Amino acid sequence: LASLEGGGLPRASAYSMAWDERGKAWIALGSQGLYREAGPGSFVKVPRFPSPYVIASAPKNRGMLLVSDSGHAEIWKEDRTVATWDAKEGMPSFVVDAQEDGDGRIWILSRQGLWYKDPGKDVFTSFSHPALNSGGDRRNLAKDGRGGIWVATVRGLMHIYGMRWTLLTEGEGMPTRAAGQVLVDSEGSLWYSGN
Repeated sequence: LASLEGGGLPRASAYSMAWDERGKAWIALGSQGLYREAGPGSFVKVPRFPSPYVIASAPKNRGMLLVSDSGHAEIWKEDRTVATWDAKEGMPSFVVDAQEDGDGRIWILSRQGLWYKDPGKDVFTSFSHPALNSGGDRRNLAKDGRGGIWVATVRGLMHIYGMRWTLLTEGEGMPTRAAGQVLVDSEGSLWYSGN
């Protein structure tokens, strides 16, 4: 990101990046704020969102999902908020990652576990599974390209489609049990890194 400093980005660590439906980049810089691509190599600060740490494209919810580490989430469309959630709606704190699945369900991974919000509802619910109870902030979520999500956990890779889950471990051929990061590339291949 250092090469983009002249384009409106401050010198800061990027915590998360995502692209909107127009192909424009959004970059979460924590306490330095949220920036949106205005044109090739040019970024503008998005006002009014404090300390964004996680950002994800949320096309089914018609915008971008912005999440702070303190347990506050919003859906943004252009330069305005169209939905917001915090602790009173069950939004967890210490957020590590967030994604929207193919049904428009919002998934939030925090240091304490995994939460989801069903479309049309305003409450986040814990998705309980022993594999999700530890791992700290060295985990992530990834869309599978078919409407589901992958979750990197210390006990294997979890795949969730709808509300059904499968856990992959050494028994399914993984060389190590713990997964720190998971990614699905543009060809649909699954990649992960061990801890």
